[in-house]
Amino acid sequence: MLGGFGGGWLSMRWVRAGWPAVTARTRVCLAGALLALPTMVIPLLPTAGWAVTGISLSILAVSAVSVNVYTIPLDTFGGARAAFAISMLVASYGAAQALISPLSERWWTRADMGRVPGGRSDAVSRLWCFAAGVNPQPDTGRIDPCA
Repeated sequence: MLGGFGGGWLSMRWVRAGWPAVTARTRVCLAGALLALPTMVIPLLPTAGWAVTGISLSILAVSAVSVNVYTIPLDTFGGARAAFAISMLVASYGAAQALISPLSERWWTRADMGRVPGGRSDAVSRLWCFAAGVNPQPDTGRIDPCA
């Protein structure tokens, strides 16, 4: 929530300073993306407290980006067509996910991660088993504690 307010406030401040609205918003998106980059090292952090801090910072950055991404169509197309533009933006995210999910599933299958808790085959559950250090059993190909 603070990230959304902060991202909106920063872009509003830059617009009031004379920047074009879309330029101000894309700069906030760039700053948020750069702020979210350290998320990659969260699995390497030494304690849970540091991990929570990193995840919180990442959510703050993504919220700041989200507020501005969803406002750019309003700035670009005006109020009359903004709803259609935003719905197309959301639909493109859904289409991208529909294309990425099968690729992710193939990667996990190729990595021979085996079964996961409750028999589910989603990537999040597989990642949980992988992060917990649970390896597939050589004779069955299944993950023992997660079977």
